[in-house]
Amino acid sequence: MWREHTIRESSTYLIKKTGFTIASGAKSGAVMLIQRFGSALNLNIHFHMLFLDGVYSFNEPRPKFHRAPPPNPDELSKLLHTITHRVVRAASVGARIAASKAASQTENSGAHVDSLHKSSGGFASRC
Repeated sequence: MWREHTIRESSTYLIKKTGFTIASGAKSGAVMLIQRFGSALNLNIHFHMLFLDGVYSFNEPRPKFHRAPPPNPDELSKLLHTITHRVVRAASVGARIAASKAASQTENSGAHVDSLHKSSGGFASRC
């Protein structure tokens, strides 16, 4: 979830920064590495992401790379805020969906137990 939002927002930022639009078909690129241990071999799961500093356009026979100008601190702050907001929103929606599924499973299992109770003539409650 967070990975998709980070890549999408960062790629959109780079595409717009180089003067292209999403519809133009320009593409950025990224590599992600999951690091499981810290320098003292302690468990420290974290991620490293490396983005291209520009985008490729495909308007010519061969892809052409367009370098993006360096971001200023305000642009980086805005990008970080956007990514954080979207990840938190997606996580809260995911939590509500999971809670809803758990509640419906609980309700359904309760209905199933009630039907067993009725069909067994109350035997299930006497066991």
